[in-house]
Amino acid sequence: MVEQGYTPRRMFELSEEFFVSLNLTRMPPEFWEHSIIEKPSGRELVCHASAWDFCNGKDFRIKQCTDVTMNDLITVHHEMGHVEYFLQYMHLPQVFRTGANPGFHEAVGDVLALSVATPKHLQKVGLLENVEEDPESEINFLLSMALDKITFLPFGYLMDLWRWDVFSGKTPEENWNCAWWDLRYKLQGIKPPVIRSEYDFDPGAKYHIPANVPYIRYFVSFVVQFQFHKALCMKAGEYDPLDPSKPLHKCDIYQSTEAGNALGDMLQLGAAKPWPEAMAALTGSREMDASAIREYFKPLEMWLKEDNEKHGEIPGWETDEIMCTPDAPSEEAKGEPSSAGSTVSAALLLLVASLLHYLRHLFSFWVTVPATCTIAYNAMHFAKRQVLLFTSSKIIHSSHSELVEGIHLLFTVRGDLGAVVKYIPNHVLDGKRHSFKVDETHSLVTNYLLIAISIITLSSSIFQRWQEPESPEGEDTHWQGIQKGAVVARRDGQVGALKGDGTGTTMPMGHQHGAKRATFAFDMWSAVVALVVYPLLLFSTWLTTVQGTNLGLNSLRVDHIHLDSVTLDNAARRVLKEENDLLTAACTRAVYASWNYQTNVTEYNREQAVSAQTAYSRTKQHSWETIRRWVGLKEYLLSGDLNRQLDVMSVLGTTALPANDLVEYKEVLSTISSLHSRATVCSYRDEKKCQLSMDNALKEVMRRSRDPEELSFTWRSWRNSTGKALRSHFKKFVNLSNKAARYNGFLNMADMNIMPYEDITFRDDLAEAWKQIKPLYEQLHAYTRRKLRQIYGSDIIKERGPIPAHLLGNMWAKKWEISEQLMPYPWKSPVDVTAEMAKQGYTPRRMFEVAEEFFTSLNLSAMPHTFWRNSIFEKPKDRRIICQASSWDFCNGYDFRIKQCTKLSMEGLIDAHHEMGHIQYFWHYKGQPYVFRGGANPGFHEALGGAIALSVSTPKHLNKIGLLKYNFNNYPVDINNQMERALEELAFLPFAYAVDMWRWKVLDGSLKEKDWNCGWWDLRYELQGLKPPAVRTEDDFDPGAKFNIAINSPYDKHFVGTIMQYQMHQALCQKAGEYDPLVPSKPLHKCDIYQSAEAGALLWRMMVQGSSRPWKDILYEMTGERGLDASALREYYRPLEEWLIANNERHGEYVGWTPDGEYCLYQKPTPTRSSCRK
Repeated sequence: MVEQGYTPRRMFELSEEFFVSLNLTRMPPEFWEHSIIEKPSGRELVCHASAWDFCNGKDFRIKQCTDVTMNDLITVHHEMGHVEYFLQYMHLPQVFRTGANPGFHEAVGDVLALSVATPKHLQKVGLLENVEEDPESEINFLLSMALDKITFLPFGYLMDLWRWDVFSGKTPEENWNCAWWDLRYKLQGIKPPVIRSEYDFDPGAKYHIPANVPYIRYFVSFVVQFQFHKALCMKAGEYDPLDPSKPLHKCDIYQSTEAGNALGDMLQLGAAKPWPEAMAALTGSREMDASAIREYFKPLEMWLKEDNEKHGEIPGWETDEIMCTPDAPSEEAKGEPSSAGSTVSAALLLLVASLLHYLRHLFSFWVTVPATCTIAYNAMHFAKRQVLLFTSSKIIHSSHSELVEGIHLLFTVRGDLGAVVKYIPNHVLDGKRHSFKVDETHSLVTNYLLIAISIITLSSSIFQRWQEPESPEGEDTHWQGIQKGAVVARRDGQVGALKGDGTGTTMPMGHQHGAKRATFAFDMWSAVVALVVYPLLLFSTWLTTVQGTNLGLNSLRVDHIHLDSVTLDNAARRVLKEENDLLTAACTRAVYASWNYQTNVTEYNREQAVSAQTAYSRTKQHSWETIRRWVGLKEYLLSGDLNRQLDVMSVLGTTALPANDLVEYKEVLSTISSLHSRATVCSYRDEKKCQLSMDNALKEVMRRSRDPEELSFTWRSWRNSTGKALRSHFKKFVNLSNKAARYNGFLNMADMNIMPYEDITFRDDLAEAWKQIKPLYEQLHAYTRRKLRQIYGSDIIKERGPIPAHLLGNMWAKKWEISEQLMPYPWKSPVDVTAEMAKQGYTPRRMFEVAEEFFTSLNLSAMPHTFWRNSIFEKPKDRRIICQASSWDFCNGYDFRIKQCTKLSMEGLIDAHHEMGHIQYFWHYKGQPYVFRGGANPGFHEALGGAIALSVSTPKHLNKIGLLKYNFNNYPVDINNQMERALEELAFLPFAYAVDMWRWKVLDGSLKEKDWNCGWWDLRYELQGLKPPAVRTEDDFDPGAKFNIAINSPYDKHFVGTIMQYQMHQALCQKAGEYDPLVPSKPLHKCDIYQSAEAGALLWRMMVQGSSRPWKDILYEMTGERGLDASALREYYRPLEEWLIANNERHGEYVGWTPDGEYCLYQKPTPTRSSCRK
């Protein structure tokens, strides 16, 4: 389809031709005029494919965001089938303008798809050259159909089977979830991955159930469509049960007027006749009949029988596993109740509840019971042999014994309750007694339970004293806090004995080693049951019958538990400390292993680093699972820092993916990384030299060459070797990333990526910041375009056009590395102290000592001795290392290092200060919990390093430290310095913004996969004023040529960090008295905060907080601004901006850009149109 230039419009035209070939009705003009068959730009659209009848007998439309794929081609025929139905019954009264029954419309659409999907049909319409007739292809085709059709049928049936039983009352509320799994097991042969309970509601995970959308119509349509298909195929002469050459699954009714006439006769009936009559009009049968399905899949069924027999596989299913319990028992309490003592407890409960019914208006009860929070007991056969687990649904905290109402919690046993119980100290649970208040606004039975629980606990302890064997090592402590000696009965015939320290054991009933007395006692009480329990049951039943009280035993719960707020906060603090400690230890091990690999690249060290990182990921996943159980409690905690920790730790990232998906995700990442690391291109000047990589040659070619043909060739070759090669892998990466985001509670990875900014308006904030910067950037762009036009000529660079991206000295034009061509005053060199550093005998170590002295001059910390002992400042000669400069926090609060293959240059000196800025940040927030040891937002770290560099690079500072003899106060030098920095930082900003603008569009689905490349160039044109050296297409994938984009490394932190560094610089300079907007002699670009304790104190207050508070609050304390503000950046570059404006005006240079051709070819309905805006 793509090769033949198919468009969405062409797909719909092909579909119409199918119906016309059957002698059915063409689409009316209004259909083509008003239908939306591809997603429009410029407005929001609900993209779900749908057919529309406007009830006026002439206006029928389809809305579909169509992609050029086979799946969408079939969908187009399906949707047009609905419109054909509309057209055929439009003459009927309005009440009859619908399908004969709710399943008919879907069946009509699908029956057409059965023909369209056949290889025979695809060959007829010219989309398939050859039809493979081998049995393997046939079985594969049928299996793919069966996985769509056959597997759906039991699910479509059980959905409404369950719903009907719920609505009719046949399935009571206390059995909703377990009834669901009974049906899924019975009809689908499916079980849940973990034991479910009535505290879950798995049917509600399917939208159609809570929305009460009937599902049986889909079941009906799936059966009926094959009856339709069989009848139509027989009419078309395409199916004959006696002719093996004409099987049902190969039938295509295309071009059969006989089939079309029969279908039209049925469609015209609408709902005017009972559906069996409409069915009979087409099929000759008045009933649903699945024999046509069996016939269609007959070859597959025969193959499956043979394959199953060959492998000894037995069709059907049976299990003795527990799939659902009425409650949520721990992993140590999942079995069937059978304990006699608990039977007695249940009987006493019934009796007490019935008796107290008479007293409820006479007394206001205050009773005390052990606050065990969770009690499991056997509810006997009378209560459908289900284990009832009593949990709290509300917590009311008290202060100084006075209850303060205000917390209303809904707990799930497997989640929040277990989390609370585990971390409340034993002395609180076992030794302390809390008040339960009878609240008559709640259910009668619930109030009775407040008293009855005491009796249950007492009866359990009297009737069941078990001698406890030693707890197996590593036993789950989920039940910590339950009283010693309590027993949990299980459906598998075992008993869990819970010890006072919260651990548990399980013992087969009657075979407990070392528990003979317990066994004897159990047997004795089994005999007593008949004499004692049954009379009690009879009596309690009589009382409840007389009073008409429904005890609702299957859903009894404790509604009130009174815990003071300090206990709850302390429990949360305890679990968070535990998880922070675990994460710290795992992080330390992972960082050490990574350091060892990057500073000594061997296969063994690589394997160790991977192993440590895997273990770290497992620890993070474990912590995430623990923390998620607390998230429902966070609004009830008094301490804000606890809530914040829970928020941060509740997001795991891609590690949240299921195991198989995570493996695939890592494989895709590995493939993308491998494609980039191995990518090479041929030399433009020597076609036999084809090992040019980004590391060994390409950067220099792009930076040094002035041959536009060589630059264009190299630019295109790199993209062919990287982006184009990995597009299919990136598509998988996007799908898996979005899946990971959903597991973390986000709609897509775009939302998850910006989560650390804690601001729903973050994207708008970036847009506003860019608006502030754009006037300055446009001036720089206009000046650069004119200078390059002087070099390359107006044929290559138009006067008002965008700049070709390959002429800016960088493979991605993320910064413009052509400063020697753009210096405003070329006879004046920018400041460079490299020669003076060499003259003074500087070494890499000395450069870092100078950086340390900068920070100590601000009254900040000196580097610890471990920093000097363990850091690597220059490339070792005895081993291979990864040279990229980086700062390292080993997560243990004392080990911080820098790894840098330092070059003796001014640039290297600035980098040393930048990297040590990161170390200062590490050092100052090391006292925070692990989860807060990071920048206030992802851009803060880079902003800090950048702000320091702004001071260090000034002539004033270089003069102070003796590397520059004179404190230059020279306008041409100032402008050259600003130009050099602007080409690196200002030019970078729209690139960084474009990267994440594009990525967000891809991840949230607003930019479709078919438009990825052209969407990229739209943004680069719009934001950067750049164009590619040659027209691009959707066969290319230019964003993937940048490694950071291909692996979803967010760029917003660089955009944010670059802007914030000027905000920080301005605030620090004002504190230091180095900048005053009202004093011309103290401009921002000349400020140096060196030796200012006041600036250091402001910096210290920012750093020490880490990410423990919202970043806007921290930024406000430092700068007085609560968000991104590019006015400081504009102020810094004000001299350069004024110079650029004057220069551009003097030369009559147009500021801005307009299109000058086609840049990327979209796939559009009209082949002559392109993405170019003219």
